[in-house]
Amino acid sequence: YTTFSTGVTDDNGNTQSYWDAGSVFCWNSLTLNVQARYVKISPTEDNYEDSLLELVFLDSNGKKLEPVNRDEYKNLFDEQDEFEGRASAMNGTYFDEIYHGRTAYEMIHKLYCYENTHPPLGKIFIACGVLMFGMNPFGWRFMGTLFGVFMVPIIYLFAKRFFNKEWISIVTTLLFAFDFMHFVQTRIATIDVFVTLFIMLSYYFMYCYLQKSFYDTKLQKTFIPLGLCGVAMGLSWASKWTGIYSSVGLCILFFLHMYRRYREYVIACKTPRGQTNGISHAYIIDN
Repeated sequence: YTTFSTGVTDDNGNTQSYWDAGSVFCWNSLTLNVQARYVKISPTEDNYEDSLLELVFLDSNGKKLEPVNRDEYKNLFDEQDEFEGRASAMNGTYFDEIYHGRTAYEMIHKLYCYENTHPPLGKIFIACGVLMFGMNPFGWRFMGTLFGVFMVPIIYLFAKRFFNKEWISIVTTLLFAFDFMHFVQTRIATIDVFVTLFIMLSYYFMYCYLQKSFYDTKLQKTFIPLGLCGVAMGLSWASKWTGIYSSVGLCILFFLHMYRRYREYVIACKTPRGQTNGISHAYIIDN
């Protein structure tokens, strides 16, 4: 956020000071029940990085007031029509957008990145939307919404492969598509949507790998879903550190799969002339 101090002076020279901590790339409001002739606004930190893009004064009835010296600060009062009467998520940042949307803007303009607690990939995606549509709510939310759309076919394919029934996969997809958390989370510019999509992909490809066995499938072919799982896992890490937690589950599934293959090998060694599910034990031993 950015912080500014506000002071007002009346006709008698009496000054009152206020302090306001505001979010970035949105309308910040400060309500004052005073009559004043002068208004002073100044940043509270000497970093020279804070900026005001537009300033709007309203009276008690919500009518816009124009300062008598507005011509001396033309850039502060040249977009009065952009103010829609009240601040909302439709015309400014909301929740963690003050971090991720801002950082996307800073990446584009090669400025110091304010939010650096997580890897940059998710914010790079947000920056792509800003480059296409501008630094506005639509621009910084576009890529997250697009990734939210991509999640729908992924959940369908996952359910189809897992349950092997068309109607179950359709019901699963509909439940996911109309889930409130998915609907809301993918419509704000946070990096959670990106890490979630890559986690979904990593588990989908891991499940594809678990359905294969190098005893009945060429080893090189089993590497394809496993490699795609690794790529998706890496992209989840690059989007947000919480992707690392999901990797624990992937590791457990992988080693359980290896243990299962080992058990098959042990059983095959005990009965080398037998077979399991149409696969000869001699073939398992040799491979």
